[in-house]
Amino acid sequence: WEANSYGYHGDDGFLYHGQGKGDTFGPKFTTGDTVGGGINYASHELFFT
Repeated sequence: WEANSYGYHGDDGFLYHGQGKGDTFGPKFTTGDTVGGGINYASHELFFT
């Protein structure tokens, strides 16, 4: 894990932030699904679509 990195995992729907412990975040996804992500630098938020 990298410090200040984020990852949205499709297998469990958890959001990971710089460590191996994730938090409940959103729906699970799998092969064939399209997932987008972005960062709002003004509000310091990230989002996934």
